[in-house]
Amino acid sequence: MSVDKKKDEILYKAYLLMEKADIHEKAEEYISAIYKYQKSAEILKQYGLEEEKIEEIHIRISDLDSLYNLQKKQTKKPEKLERMAFEWIEAAKDLETREKYRSETESYNFAVELFSAAGWDDSRLEQFRSKNQGKDDLENKIHIGDQIEQKSTQLTKKT
Repeated sequence: MSVDKKKDEILYKAYLLMEKADIHEKAEEYISAIYKYQKSAEILKQYGLEEEKIEEIHIRISDLDSLYNLQKKQTKKPEKLERMAFEWIEAAKDLETREKYRSETESYNFAVELFSAAGWDDSRLEQFRSKNQGKDDLENKIHIGDQIEQKSTQLTKKT
């Protein structure tokens, strides 16, 4: 088996675990989601693959751990939830300055979830949701640009 094919299979397995983790996360099964994200990160790290993705996974695990603890305590104290949400807003601003748009978007989304749990209505949440508009497009454009650059480099090396 070629090295590239083995690497592709490993990446595929890691991404399947991330997809399953996402399903568990949406079902608010945080322990299962954390476990699958951890396994995915271990696979990627074991083979020295996609360090930026590993960092994003660890951030998500931390987010889920926070959500799990909230769920476990069944805390309904709006002030505490709002304080935590504002901490995530500050983290998102920091990520924006470092051009970590995907992580920034996730931080804003987590803050919106906390504000929602604190009883905020949609009109108040809209200001934070609007922060994400365009970020996904920018992240996709950056990713496409990186792919084009890689293909161009590969073609140049072949000639």
